[in-house]
Amino acid sequence: MSDSVTIDDLCELFRQVINQYIELDKKPYSYGIGQKLYLSEVHTIDAIGKHDKINITKLAMYQNVTKGAVSQMVRKLVKKNLVIKSVSPETENEVVLSLTEDGKKVYRGHERFHKYLNKKIEHLLAQQPPGTCELLASLGMELKKIWKTLEVEKSE
Repeated sequence: MSDSVTIDDLCELFRQVINQYIELDKKPYSYGIGQKLYLSEVHTIDAIGKHDKINITKLAMYQNVTKGAVSQMVRKLVKKNLVIKSVSPETENEVVLSLTEDGKKVYRGHERFHKYLNKKIEHLLAQQPPGTCELLASLGMELKKIWKTLEVEKSE
């Protein structure tokens, strides 16, 4: 590591990036449907848009949250007329989820935003030395392992 950049500097930069994301997550956004949505709502709409007719259990697994949290979010989105709950064609005991027309508008708008963001990041990474993406991915995986061990240590 360079003498000019310390671990403390990197940790502080990492914390700032996370805090910027958290601030974005708290801010409601409009997708041209006459109401503002939080990123957690949009990410649920995105998951349903990618997996039409998904059930609550699979959606919870996909989003890595509890079934209760997903059920609560889906209730909100149904009230906002963005998600439709219907009986599964395969079994009457299961509810499946799909998007309303407004839900589809949000889904498409969010996809456009991700394409825009990905182009910006791709442009930034294209200016870096070869192997940078692989290095960042590897570092990200190792950091996830560290955070996981910290979660275990904190809970003991």
